[in-house]
Amino acid sequence: MVIEKLDRLDWATTLGMRINLVRHFGVTYHKLAKETAIHVDGHRVLPIDPLFLTPECEFFLLDEDRAQSLDRIDIKVRNPAAPGQEGQISLRYAWLPPSFGAIDKTRDAVGLNANARFPILKDYHGLIFSRNGRIIDVQSRVPWTVFINNDRYIRVEVEFSASLDEMFGVTTTKQQVSVSTAVWHALREAGLPKAIEQLRGKVRSAKLERRSVGGQRQDPTGLEEISKRLVQVPSHRPVRTVPLLTRDGVSLDLRPSDRHPLFNGTASKIETSRALRALVGQIINRASSSGGRRRSDYECLLEDWSDVLTRTGITDAPQILGSTDE
Repeated sequence: MVIEKLDRLDWATTLGMRINLVRHFGVTYHKLAKETAIHVDGHRVLPIDPLFLTPECEFFLLDEDRAQSLDRIDIKVRNPAAPGQEGQISLRYAWLPPSFGAIDKTRDAVGLNANARFPILKDYHGLIFSRNGRIIDVQSRVPWTVFINNDRYIRVEVEFSASLDEMFGVTTTKQQVSVSTAVWHALREAGLPKAIEQLRGKVRSAKLERRSVGGQRQDPTGLEEISKRLVQVPSHRPVRTVPLLTRDGVSLDLRPSDRHPLFNGTASKIETSRALRALVGQIINRASSSGGRRRSDYECLLEDWSDVLTRTGITDAPQILGSTDE
């Protein structure tokens, strides 16, 4: 079959179409590549595992970075509407080093520093649904979480058999799913939400380790030294002549005080910088003495805040209210 008149194309040139179709087909049919050969404009499509766990697939050996897998989970599911109908769901997990999509591993995968893996990280971002070996959908919003940009480095695939098409709401074109409540419940029971959080934790740890040299964390701002000195500060609190925080009279919500020198512009840049370092030092001390979940929240908050300042600058940065990623 030859389709001559194409519309609704995202690529304006033949080269762009070829590159993107080769990549798209490579991911979509990577499990079926041994059974048939696919060519686009004379170029053979090579299999690409979006979890980067298959050695014989493209980009597995692109550089020294490797995907790290979690144990595969297989579960049996029955259709509540048809008790005799049963199928299997397999869950594959992987997490990637934060440098996985970068050419220069000391810098982020931005612009010209993004390698050939990065488009797959970007396009297949979320839960990857595979039916009988063919990828048919990717969803970044699920009932218990939303996959954000930092989650590109966690990979989750939900493989299901055709007998579960009704429960997965597979469309006629076999290119989209509308997952039923029963399936979401089965995935939750199989530990998928916990696995996602575990993957996120591994990526966060890898990011922190990436910033260290020879096992010792870099301290270009002298923050650790400031933190040590803060620990030695007497426990009694000085009298506050100007409040740092005030409470709204109606809701009693805390907010920065416009009277404080840090917020009204009367403090010098050097004073503000030192105060900022001291504050971050206090947060790090508090995080170090907190339990797992709270420590993770502190780390996420500082990571997100740092990312926002890097992109927008300190004067334009919006307030970060929680520990969600960008």
